[in-house]
Amino acid sequence: GIIRPFDEYWVNMNDDSCKDGFNPFESWSDMIDATSSRRKNWGESNVHCCWYETYPGSCQWTDWETTSQTIDDWCGMEHALEGDVCLLLDLDEGTLSVYKNGRRLGIMKDGLSGEYCWLMSIQGASNSTAVQIKRGYIPGIK
Repeated sequence: GIIRPFDEYWVNMNDDSCKDGFNPFESWSDMIDATSSRRKNWGESNVHCCWYETYPGSCQWTDWETTSQTIDDWCGMEHALEGDVCLLLDLDEGTLSVYKNGRRLGIMKDGLSGEYCWLMSIQGASNSTAVQIKRGYIPGIK
């Protein structure tokens, strides 16, 4: 998924709280204050963190102004318990699209603008799992 970049200072200051993992959906109140100096680069979007949940394929996101995450179904939603999944962030269009095994499933989230970093979490994988973050084209799509 994607997340707004935040200051290195916040991560260093909170090393103990992040040692068991970082969950932006739980850490929202600290994050919004810590990132205030970067807000000028965020554009108009209120989507500050968004990721693809491999099962059932839903979109989870937060605006960091609320105390919970929003879970949305989207047109083309499909689980990804096996196969290759690619996310395409298109800031010209303001979209985050999902591809599975080279096939476009659809736009998971729109209305995006400003700076984002990639975010990845692997939990409970029963088979071998690998993550690659690349700049370029979706594999299998020409």
